[in-house]
Amino acid sequence: LTGIYINALLEAFEPEMGLAVLDERNRFVPAGIGAFMKSRGGHLWDDPREGRVLTVEGLETSLVEATAVEMGGMLHSLGLMTQALGLGGFCNYARNEFGWFEALGFRMRTLSSARYAGARGLVALGATVLGRTFPFPFPVGLERNGDALLEAWCPPNQPDMAAAVDAFLDYKYGSDGMWRERTRGTAWLHPENASAEIHPPSDEAIQATKAYCTYLHARYGRFPVYPGPFRTAIAFQAGHVDPDFYDRFFEDAALTDTQRARWADRDAAMGDR
Repeated sequence: LTGIYINALLEAFEPEMGLAVLDERNRFVPAGIGAFMKSRGGHLWDDPREGRVLTVEGLETSLVEATAVEMGGMLHSLGLMTQALGLGGFCNYARNEFGWFEALGFRMRTLSSARYAGARGLVALGATVLGRTFPFPFPVGLERNGDALLEAWCPPNQPDMAAAVDAFLDYKYGSDGMWRERTRGTAWLHPENASAEIHPPSDEAIQATKAYCTYLHARYGRFPVYPGPFRTAIAFQAGHVDPDFYDRFFEDAALTDTQRARWADRDAAMGDR
């Protein structure tokens, strides 16, 4: 979620859009971007009557809903793959903040529930002394044999959130970035022309994004605040089908010829053993 989040912020904080984000868990103050508000001479529209003000929770909820599109595309591809292989497959609701990631070997970080809630001073101290806090684990990356396979754009993978924004900008707009040299590996007819027309974000948007991200991570101990850096909501389970079961309870069209052939091949292989 971190890369998608930063990408969305760089667009939202452009002068043309100029969205203002308030922290509903901290008295609705500007989420680290007060200096960029129009009421203070900046470029973000902080007058609610203009319809460009939202909350951290509202912004992150929209982010999570948008990523569901990508999850759906992945699951659709897995469904097609299982059919091509002659297997069966099914989507399962599998939302968990950390369980799946721990099982898959992700690198985890832990913060206290008081920090996650943004508690400060005596409130945080009292919750700790009274034993009213609990550990809050979340994933930040996945490695195999020393190689980083997945890394969130946030600490500890980056020194701080300002550095994370810079790293993301380099990933997109650097000399070897997605919209620069690597456009040559895309389907563009003239990739160099497409690359030349894609401009990096304005300095106003970059600075506002850094201030916002830095504020969230400093106050709540992670980025994003509500969901973790990685999120799972749906799982796909694949396996062999049992034609006898389907022949007994379903119509013939319930299984494809490929699935029936796969089972026949499996039976033949087991017989050879």
